[in-house]
Parts: sequence; C-alpha cells; structure tokens
Amino acid sequence: MQALATDAFGGWTGGETHRALVRPYRATAPVTRTIETPDKANAVLTAGALFDVGDENTDYPALLLANYMLGGHSKSRLYERIRAQEGLSYAVQSQLAAVSDEPLVTWTFIALTNPVNMAKAEAAFRDEIQKAVASGFPAAEVEASKQGFLSTRQVQRSDDVTLTQRLAVLAYNGRTMQFDRSLEEKVAALTPSLVNEAVRRHLDPTRLVVIRAGDFSKAQ
Repeated sequence: MQALATDAFGGWTGGETHRALVRPYRATAPVTRTIETPDKANAVLTAGALFDVGDENTDYPALLLANYMLGGHSKSRLYERIRAQEGLSYAVQSQLAAVSDEPLVTWTFIALTNPVNMAKAEAAFRDEIQKAVASGFPAAEVEASKQGFLSTRQVQRSDDVTLTQRLAVLAYNGRTMQFDRSLEEKVAALTPSLVNEAVRRHLDPTRLVVIRAGDFSKAQ
C-alpha cells in the first residue's frame, strides 16, 4: 500500500493547509415530507432534530441516556412500541451524535416498514416522543438504562477495531480515554429529574424533521 500511495501521490503537494470543517448549530424549521420511491418493497420513516449543545455541555450525558431509552437498544421505547407491540418494523433505532468542540448534537431516528403501515408507524413514533417529553422517564427505567448503557460501552471497548477507532477519534480531537471515563461517570450520576429536564429543554416534538420514503401509490 505504501508503494502504491508513493507512486500515485509522491510528487503531489497540496496548496491548502488542513482546517477542521466547522458546522455550527442552526435552527431548522419543522418539516414533514413524503418521497415516492417506485417499486421498492419497503418504506423508510426517518426523523431528526438538532440540539444546541456540545459533547462537553452539562446536558449531553442526559441526552445520551435519553436516546438510549428511546431507541438505542432492543428494549428501548420506540423499538418495543413499533416492533414488539405493533409489529410494524423489523429495524427500529435512534442515534445521538455530537460534533467535538462545537455546540451541535444531531438526533436521528429510523424505521423500516411496509408502505401500507407508514401512517401507523409514524403515529406510534410521534406518540412515544410526546410521552417522553410530557411524562418523562421514571426512576426505575433510568437506573436500569444507566447500567445497560454503561455495560454496552464497556463491551464495545473489548473489540480491538472499535477501541482503535475510538482512540483515533480522541487523538484527533486532542483527547484521551479520560474524556470517555469522565462522560460515563456523569451518566452514572444522572437522576431522573436531570434526564427529564434535559429532554424537555431540547427535544421539541413540534419541531422535528420527518421524512417518509416508499412506494405509497402502489400501497394505496
């Protein structure tokens, strides 16, 4: 590989110095859009929101745990509601992603479903989000989820490839594993009130971007 790279790029010099791409937070308008994808057997429901926080913000650990409870594992609320209870999808998950050193966190949700079940899947999704914001997460759920979240991260570090990738990301951002240790200590110390207050501050069910894609004309 080194020989190939040298042969291809050995004489090349770039005219620009490296600069990190800055992606500041920008408020987005709520959108609900339908995209026709003819002749596709499955449809996809995806939703997202941007939060004006960074991965060192005091609300970040709470938002991480909230995402885990909403759609971050196979017993999460969205997974249980959309797949286990209503049988509308085999693939249901949500994810929270932060941009290091910038006040920007992206929350995304995705579910695959039959086009004829899209309305039901979307209704279930919106209902669960509304419940999470309005009623919050009870103490028992928070405590059990903290253990599950922390155990999952520990297991992930037992994989050499995953650990190497994480070390590379931390090094790129001038950090060490102490950053992850500190983050997990903050998650372990979370109370239900801290989690629920953070969710209400940042997750607004009326401001989600929701996209449906599928062959809905044929389904009708």
